[in-house]
Amino acid sequence: GSLSLENASQVKEILARGIESVMSEGWFPAQRSCVLNEMEITDVDGRVYRPDRVIRRGRKVIIVDYKFGEHHAKYERQLKSYADLWERMGYEVESASLWYVLTGDIVRVL
Repeated sequence: GSLSLENASQVKEILARGIESVMSEGWFPAQRSCVLNEMEITDVDGRVYRPDRVIRRGRKVIIVDYKFGEHHAKYERQLKSYADLWERMGYEVESASLWYVLTGDIVRVL
């Protein structure tokens, strides 16, 4: 969608505060080459998955999915599917988390 200049400024401020609050999680590393944003992964059955953020360090990954609404169990299942895909590709999943940006809540799925 599109934002007015006023709304864009507010959204930018909310996101900046949110990112600052999770810096200790390692989700926003200085080395951006290890970050994969919304990279499509196709499963063997042809289904396409798109995790919001994957931080890759060698053969280990951290998976983060951003949410802006209410918590739903389906989001946890979705994140577990992402983790399963990465494991089948030979990676070790260090963690998989749902980050509810507006509330600051983090739900660790793995």
